[in-house]
Amino acid sequence: MHTGVGGRADSPMATPHDALFKHTFSQPEHAASELQSVLPPALARAVDWSTLRLEPGTFVNDELRPRHSDLLFSAAVGEARVLLYVLFEHKSGDDPWIGLQLLEYVLELWKQHRRDCAGEPALPPVVPVVIHHDDREWRRGNDLRPLLGLDHLSEDVAAALERLGAHLGFVVHDLAAPSEPDLDTARHTALVAVTLWCLRRIRGGRDAVAAIAGCGAAMREVASAPHGAAALIAVLRYIMDQTDLEPDELAAVLRDAVGPETEELLMSTADRLLAKGRAEGEATGRAEGEAKGRAEGEAKGRTELLLRLLDRRFGPLDDATEARVRAAPVDVVERWSDRLLTAATLAEVLA
Repeated sequence: MHTGVGGRADSPMATPHDALFKHTFSQPEHAASELQSVLPPALARAVDWSTLRLEPGTFVNDELRPRHSDLLFSAAVGEARVLLYVLFEHKSGDDPWIGLQLLEYVLELWKQHRRDCAGEPALPPVVPVVIHHDDREWRRGNDLRPLLGLDHLSEDVAAALERLGAHLGFVVHDLAAPSEPDLDTARHTALVAVTLWCLRRIRGGRDAVAAIAGCGAAMREVASAPHGAAALIAVLRYIMDQTDLEPDELAAVLRDAVGPETEELLMSTADRLLAKGRAEGEATGRAEGEAKGRAEGEAKGRTELLLRLLDRRFGPLDDATEARVRAAPVDVVERWSDRLLTAATLAEVLA
């Protein structure tokens, strides 16, 4: 069996939640930590987690990308292959259509498999996993049945229709559930534990100091692991984005909760974020300036063309008429250009 979790590696990071989610879970070691804890035990035991690898591709469309991020992995289960598709649903509330969206993504996975592996006689099983990040608990079940409108039918008729219709079950990891452990380092790697903790606890600056203090030991473990600096920077960027603490205030909290070694990382991260913001602002300004320049150039070209055509059709223009044409907005110039095709006099064109 082959196991895969789906997502588009080249999609832009729409939100800080995407950035932290993808930094953590695009690494197979940490994805395995999360998946082992949420999949049905029999499946989790059967997967050869040493074969888990990130696959390219995403199946979330452009319209939904600000709300969803996804990752696709593959792994072996015996001699077969299964796809584990992980969808991160961040702060989208109680979405009644998530099951239908998942079905669409699974169908896209299967169609892609048919294109890429035309000689294979069977489709790979797909196990969708939803990580739900919101203030409210998940209340929509974990299959398509709530969407089929069968509640008003008798039990036997509903069961028959359900068997004949589309059916998709999926796994939900609800970070808002009261039963969700606060900081489960027994089941998760330290980075996964800290990531889930941040997604649950650090939102909009509410109780940020207490939340950071609560995961200090796990953050120290993240910092001491291989590539710990990069992981800690990803966490710090998320915290800085989600709280209203100034960098020096946050540094003091982290110094107490994690240790003085985080202060330099925090300040360098803050400097990089500020520099990035300045660079993005300058780039946006340049792009806006270039776009404005192109638009002005195109408008001037249309005006010059209209003046030449008016001159050829009606003879030399007086200064007042030429000034009037040059001062006209681009939509008026376009309207006059259209009239030029049928108008008998200059006055009709400029009416």
